[in-house]
Amino acid sequence: MSIVFVTPGRRIEKLADRLKALDPSIETEVWPEVKNPDGVLAAAVWQHPPGVLSSFPNLKFVSSLGAGVDHVLRDQQLPEALPVTRIADEKLKLGMRRFVLGAVLNYEHQFFMFNEQKKNSNWYQKLRYRKEIVAGVMGLGYLGADLAYSLGQLNYKVKGYSNTLRKIPKVQTYSREELNDFLQDLSVLICLLPLTDQTKGILNMELFSRLPAQCYLINVARGAHLVEADLLKALEMGQLSGAWLDVFQEEPLPPEHPFWQHPDIMVTPHIASITDPDEAAGQLVENYHRMLRKEALLNQVDRQRQY
Repeated sequence: MSIVFVTPGRRIEKLADRLKALDPSIETEVWPEVKNPDGVLAAAVWQHPPGVLSSFPNLKFVSSLGAGVDHVLRDQQLPEALPVTRIADEKLKLGMRRFVLGAVLNYEHQFFMFNEQKKNSNWYQKLRYRKEIVAGVMGLGYLGADLAYSLGQLNYKVKGYSNTLRKIPKVQTYSREELNDFLQDLSVLICLLPLTDQTKGILNMELFSRLPAQCYLINVARGAHLVEADLLKALEMGQLSGAWLDVFQEEPLPPEHPFWQHPDIMVTPHIASITDPDEAAGQLVENYHRMLRKEALLNQVDRQRQY
């Protein structure tokens, strides 16, 4: 009986070693070199090829190796009754919290502008005055709710948007029906939505036009949330002042992509929050034994809601 890792292009040795150290009784396989497909009871995946999981006839559950599960659910051959889980831990929250705070602080204090000044030994460039920062967090799930709360604790004015109304201290929250009210007065729009059929392409010109002029965009969710051509148009029009993007429609971002050379776009290579191998191994082992005992799995995804 084993767990198979299906992570094309991603090194998995450290995670497999940690899992083995936690429970030597669990066998591990690494796709595509799987010696015993019939013995695979669980799969840990990241960007797996669609259909490959059907080669494991006794599979009992699938775990994403990150907080997101859209890459799992887009596999049309995944049996509807097969449980899907994700990794959720404090280090993921801390990483996202610190990363986005860094982006917000860069926007607020204009560090990008000072870096350009430094190249020309320019001391006296006039600052662009920033009024009170109003940060809007789209998506109040495991990572988004923590981020919104943390920004509020730093005395930013924070608004939060989610499918259903949430209550978070120091955060003014809005439900799906109140999107327009949520967008009013924002200085910074932060996307941490799950990627679903309803949220794909939500960062588009129609939404940008409802924001205050010169709003700043931070996308740390999924590249498919953003209509990239609309972002470029919104920047050209001055509707958006800039963007910090950690996720993209195509990854790695192709060298010829216009985002690389755009002066108002910050590009980071999908590093906002990284799964910790120790945490992932611990949750995989726990869920493996819960599966054997026929108990509820940790961090199981609602397949209908897609998160």
